[in-house]
Amino acid sequence: MANLRVNVRNVDDDTLFTHKTIRVGSKTIDTPSKAIPIRKLTSKDPIATTARGVNEIYFEVSAEDLRKAQETYSSPLKKKIKTARNKTKTGEINVIIPKVTSVKPLSDTDLQYLSDFLQSTSDFVVIPLMTDLLEKIKEDNRGTSSKYFDTYKQNVKKFIEISLQLNEKPLMGTLPPLPWKFTNKIIDIYINNNIRAYCFDFNGKMVTAETQLSDMVTPLMRRIAMEKMQEDVFLYSLNANRGRKKRTLDLKPASDFLTFGFGFDILGDKHIGGNLPPHLFDKTGPDTFQVFEPEKYTYDKFLYDDLRANLPSSTELDISRIVNRPQDSSRLSILLNSEQQSLETERLKPAIDEYRVVDYIKQKRGVLGENLDNMVKEKSRFEGNKNQTSLDDLDYLFD
Repeated sequence: MANLRVNVRNVDDDTLFTHKTIRVGSKTIDTPSKAIPIRKLTSKDPIATTARGVNEIYFEVSAEDLRKAQETYSSPLKKKIKTARNKTKTGEINVIIPKVTSVKPLSDTDLQYLSDFLQSTSDFVVIPLMTDLLEKIKEDNRGTSSKYFDTYKQNVKKFIEISLQLNEKPLMGTLPPLPWKFTNKIIDIYINNNIRAYCFDFNGKMVTAETQLSDMVTPLMRRIAMEKMQEDVFLYSLNANRGRKKRTLDLKPASDFLTFGFGFDILGDKHIGGNLPPHLFDKTGPDTFQVFEPEKYTYDKFLYDDLRANLPSSTELDISRIVNRPQDSSRLSILLNSEQQSLETERLKPAIDEYRVVDYIKQKRGVLGENLDNMVKEKSRFEGNKNQTSLDDLDYLFD
C-alpha cells in the first residue's frame, strides 16, 4: 500500500501484544501507542511531550455539509479541521476520521471531495464511518440482503475507487459493529483492494466482550492469517467502551486499554456517549473526576476534595486547573487519561521486547483471567492455529 510500511519488532509468545514500527510517508511511530484527541488540547492544558506522537481528529459531516464545503472558501468543516491541525506538531501522525450521517448513497462528487480533503489533511485516508446506515440495516432486518447494506458497500467501494486514483496516502478501512456475516463481506472488499490498515469502530461496546471478538475481531484475524498478512497489517481501535464497574470486585477495569493484547496497535478515543436516557444523566451527587490508574489498569473516580492527592505526578497538565475546574471535568479527564495511557504504552514496549508482558499485566488488578484467556484464543486464530497454546497451559499465570 502506498506510503505505509509495517515492521514487526516483537510479538508476545502467548498474546497479541506487539511492538511495531509504523512508517507513514516520512513519519514513524512505535506501537503500541495511544492517539491523542487533539481537539481537546488547549495552550493552557499541555500534556507530556513523550505522550505525543499520534493525533486523532474525529468529525461528523452530512451530505449537505460536503456540498457546502465545495462551494465556499471557509466552511465550518474546513475551519474545524484547520483549528485542530494547528495544535499538531511536526512529525506527528494525524489520523482524521470522518463520520458521514447520510443514509443514502453518496454522490461521486461528494465522495471525491471527501477523499481529496483527507488526502490533503490526514496521513491516512480513512473510509468514512456510516453509523446512521448501520441503524437502518438493523431496522430493516433483512440481513446482508438489506438495501441499506448495499448502500453501505456501494459507498465503500466507490470511495476506495476514487481514493486509489491518487494513491498518495494509505487507505484505512473501517470495520463497523455488525454481525459476523456482514463483517466478512466488508473484509472481502478491503482485502481485494490490498488495504492493510484497519480501524475498528466498536461504537461504545467492549472490545473484550465475546460478541465483539467473534463478530468483528476474529473474522479479520482469521482472514489475515489465511492471506499470510500477519506482519503487514496495522490495527486501530475507535470508540471502545472504557469499561464497566465490576461490583463484586469493587473496581472498573480499563477495558479499552486491554485492546493492545488483542493485536491492536493504536488506541483511539471514544467519541460517543452512552445509550441511557437523558434523565438518567442528571446529577444526583457531588462532582467526581475519573482517573486511569497505570498501576492497576482501572478507572477510579475521586471526589474533588480528594482529587489533588490522587492525580499522577507524571502529568504535565496543570493540577490546579484540574482540581479547580469541575465544569471542565470531561475534557480534562480525557486529556489526562490519554496522556497517562500513552505513557503506559512506553512501559509496555520493553515488556513486549523482553517477553515478559504477560507477567507485567497479570499483576494489574483490572486485568482479569477471562481477559487473558481471550487474548490467548485470539493469538491462536491470528496465527492460523499454528503453535496453538492450550488454555490449560496458562494456569501458571494465576498461581
